[in-house]
Amino acid sequence: GVQPRMKTGGFSDQVTLGSFARSLDSRVVFRVESINIDPQTFRKRMMGRYWRGITLSRYDGHSWQRQKPATLSNWSRRGTLTLTPANHDDMRIAVYREASDHAYVFLPDGLKKIESLPFPGYLNVQGNALFSDPPSRRIRLQMLLSQQHQSFLSLSQPIPSERDRSHTPAEVRQWIDATLGSASHADMPSLLRLQQALKTWTYDLNAPIDAQHPIISFMQQRRGHCELYATLMALAARELGIPARIVNGYYGGDWNKSGQFLM
Repeated sequence: GVQPRMKTGGFSDQVTLGSFARSLDSRVVFRVESINIDPQTFRKRMMGRYWRGITLSRYDGHSWQRQKPATLSNWSRRGTLTLTPANHDDMRIAVYREASDHAYVFLPDGLKKIESLPFPGYLNVQGNALFSDPPSRRIRLQMLLSQQHQSFLSLSQPIPSERDRSHTPAEVRQWIDATLGSASHADMPSLLRLQQALKTWTYDLNAPIDAQHPIISFMQQRRGHCELYATLMALAARELGIPARIVNGYYGGDWNKSGQFLM
């Protein structure tokens, strides 16, 4: 599943006790360091950015699957992915990504460019950047970011599966009606009311969820992990007539004071 926080990577040009400890952590994802600004400014500008992963559009009643969308652009080995022109006050960061069994690159809010990509890959119309094959070793990615947190991705309009309600449990509709009452409308205020209701539930990575009926089990217990919350929100949006897709990723992170990096 998608963990709620980033975990630190284990790469450094200098061998230190900290990097050795990080290399032993099987939960490693990536770490982020500044290239052109001081650590405290870097920390202030980086905290609270969302790192976009992969888009999932089709729900089969148990899990989400990718649907291969159209490619927007390709890059070659040592190529560059450019989303928008650079400015003189942009930040340069280094992202140290650990080896993984997936091929996608996490893209932070404000991303303008990734320079000298070590492997060929592509960007699709759902805002996903993927290598042609999953890198089997640690890699360093140099990114250029705006100071603001806006997105420069060009995203596609909804596809048919993002409106599909055929596998949505009837209990989802019942929960919507019970929460909204006669105010159930296909609009964002209604969806935000459902979001507020979910915020009263309990986040629990170890909740005993029934694998055969995960969403029903989650709704009965009102406790579970992030994928369950996201799934219920997406299915509820579709019930309200609002097309929805799941996007995984990371938000926030921890600041390593001694190493002056975000993990």
